[in-house]
Amino acid sequence: MVLKQEAVETRFQALADSTRANLVTQFKAYLMFCCYFGLQAKPFVEENLVVYIQFLARSFKSPQSVKNYVYGLQTLARLHSWQFPDLSQPQFTYQFKGISRILCHAPQRAHPLSPVIFMKLLEFFNLQDPYEATMWSVMILGFLMFARISNLLPDSNVSFDPFRQLTRGDVRVAYNAIVLVVKWTKTIQFGQRKLLIPLHVIPNSPLCPKTSLLRSVKLSPGASHHHLFAYGPHMSLISRSEFTRFLRKKLSQAGFDAQKFSGHSLRRGGATWAFSQGIPADLIKVHGDWASEAYRSYLEFSLDDRLRTTSLMFPS
Repeated sequence: MVLKQEAVETRFQALADSTRANLVTQFKAYLMFCCYFGLQAKPFVEENLVVYIQFLARSFKSPQSVKNYVYGLQTLARLHSWQFPDLSQPQFTYQFKGISRILCHAPQRAHPLSPVIFMKLLEFFNLQDPYEATMWSVMILGFLMFARISNLLPDSNVSFDPFRQLTRGDVRVAYNAIVLVVKWTKTIQFGQRKLLIPLHVIPNSPLCPKTSLLRSVKLSPGASHHHLFAYGPHMSLISRSEFTRFLRKKLSQAGFDAQKFSGHSLRRGGATWAFSQGIPADLIKVHGDWASEAYRSYLEFSLDDRLRTTSLMFPS
């Protein structure tokens, strides 16, 4: 019996922490629904699942959110070896399709940052201040790395994980580049490899990653085990939510619609800018550590980019 329980716990270890937390949230929502309407939560039955899906459709604006909650229950059932209805049956597929048509939801994607935006933001930075110099370093390195914000900053000011986020010992400095050693990403969760991301210097530019990083480190000296973006005499940490608030504040000061941007704007912006500069798609994929063709959804094509389609069809 103990071994069976250990087997279940081992299966759960295959999931990322955030995924496990989502499953707990999704299961609690289903239990509360069943409790409120007097339904039996287990075993999962088609009739209850159909009305639960309809209930979710009343609560969410996004059809994908409805699917996420239902497929979360399916994943939980599989991990526990519980019986679960077949979601590929027509009553479910047509219900999901109908919800998509009714809700007509267009996902809101974070707008990409760009060098043009950075130069406007720079007017509102004091790069001699340790905190602002560190924030600038996060922005520049994150943009050039096509980084997920989770690889740069922790969840909170006290939750730094040296395996998941960069330390100062994870940086190699050369004459014409810096190289960052990333130990964990969405595609590297078991320490099976390390991702080396080289960033070339940009001479005489405020967007130079080497200059930005060395400036912030000089203003906030620390040891190799400290978080790469810790700042001040006490090596204070910057959380992801704090960074987003700071970024949006600077964007507002510069006259942008700040709510359209988030920490994800770094990854999306870097990939979009690289594509606009003619960087081959394969290099963008490798540099950003995309395991599939999903990186294409990160790219935002300007009207000038799209205008090339017909101009190239009939070259003068």
